[in-house]
Amino acid sequence: MLIPRAVNLQRLGPAPLADLLVQLKALPDIDLLADPDRQPWLEVRVRLDEPQPDLRNQIETALQGKAVRLVRIGAEYAGKGSADGNEGEAALIELDQLTPQELFSRAWQDNFGSEVDEQTLTDFATLLREVQQESEQP
Repeated sequence: MLIPRAVNLQRLGPAPLADLLVQLKALPDIDLLADPDRQPWLEVRVRLDEPQPDLRNQIETALQGKAVRLVRIGAEYAGKGSADGNEGEAALIELDQLTPQELFSRAWQDNFGSEVDEQTLTDFATLLREVQQESEQP
């Protein structure tokens, strides 16, 4: 019969990605003689200014050979979102008053706290055009 053992949970962050990668690389290396089931769990909380599609890969690469087991990656964005309660102060805008690009730009600003860059707007326009073409075809 197996007896469950207590395992520590380490938390890093929230901090910018560059700072976290330095902290992750400073974690102790794996002891090959130690029981891997006794390695602590690790939760990483990252503060981001924009989406990082390769976030998991960057973190897992930094953890190669480290004596921890990654259990969760949490991302926090610099944007204000809708948690600040200021939505009532702005004039209400009907959805049909906004173009898809304007709606996308507003959502980006709310989520990430910065203006959307030109390359992302171009990619969005391409995606929107493809979706509209597909919906027009029978």
